[in-house]
Amino acid sequence: MLSAFIILVPLLAGLLTLMTDRKLSLIFGFFSGGITLMMGFAAYFLYCRPQLGVDLTVNVGWIDSLGARFALGLEPGDSLSLLMVMLTLFIVPVLLINLINKDTGRNHLFVGLTLLAQAGLLG
Repeated sequence: MLSAFIILVPLLAGLLTLMTDRKLSLIFGFFSGGITLMMGFAAYFLYCRPQLGVDLTVNVGWIDSLGARFALGLEPGDSLSLLMVMLTLFIVPVLLINLINKDTGRNHLFVGLTLLAQAGLLG
């Protein structure tokens, strides 16, 4: 379930950030990026310790009439995807730090679209 929240937090934060003003959007983006990064560190810790028995996958029925399922997660032995997830989670706060001293008048759009792109890259 943790893997679903890692995608859901930036998705919802990106949509909410697009509707906020410029000053609040940067704070909201940092908060969302930080929460997502902390969840990524928790997933990394749980992934590296399989003896804890925590499953980092989600597999639920989506459209039953078509047999479609919603499946995502970090499978054991798939270390490259874990590396890409951690890289994506780390790069977003670095991008947002770049915006601290710059005011283009459209920072809220940049922050919102960056968070939506993060959700897309993770999902």
